[in-house]
Amino acid sequence: MRPRPRIGITAYRAVNSLADMKVGTAMVPYSYLHAVRETGGMPFPLPPGGDDDEAEAMVDMIDGLLMPGGTDINPRRYTNEKTHDETQPPDNVRDAWEMNVLVHALKNGIPVLGVCRGMQVLNVWLKGTLHQHLAHAGLHGSKTPGFGSHPVTFAPGSRLAGILETRRRGEAVEVPTRHHQGVDKLGRGLRASAWHRDGTVEAVEMPGKPFVVGVQWHPERGTDPRLFEAFVKAASSG
Repeated sequence: MRPRPRIGITAYRAVNSLADMKVGTAMVPYSYLHAVRETGGMPFPLPPGGDDDEAEAMVDMIDGLLMPGGTDINPRRYTNEKTHDETQPPDNVRDAWEMNVLVHALKNGIPVLGVCRGMQVLNVWLKGTLHQHLAHAGLHGSKTPGFGSHPVTFAPGSRLAGILETRRRGEAVEVPTRHHQGVDKLGRGLRASAWHRDGTVEAVEMPGKPFVVGVQWHPERGTDPRLFEAFVKAASSG
């Protein structure tokens, strides 16, 4: 029996004070663990706070990297502009950890899937920038309890179009969503592959790589397993 691919999922700290490294809990929302297991993968939480050597060693043990959603990236990593009033307090430990893990994943050529914040981490690491607060954030589920939904359309011929587009080419697909930030300038080597009707970039891909995809929505909260199936399949073929 072929071993299930090991999917590393970057964890984060749940604490009252981000300054205290000795308290809190390393967390991964269960919805990500469930999505990976249901599509044939074996989830491996990657606890935050390690240095670059630890990140490299952990990436050597996994077949794919999943970066989940979460709090806003410190804007000092991508802009000199004033921090927006709606931007959340930064978790510098998480920012550094996820970017350390990501650089080794890209170096090793293993599949990468970034969800919401994870897509933004990918974009920022590749020298892209973010809108700190979208003018129409409510359209993206950030003004409603829990998760909202909205349609996205895909770039013709993109990887995501091949995975998620319906039989009617060009038809919008409804996705579960909750975010108030989004991609401004694309990172180096990335291509936008899905959009909201207001023009917000909803997905990015890295052409020429086996599987490097970021989505602004939350597929782990939906009922369509195809994106996770494609990601886990890519991880199993390495």
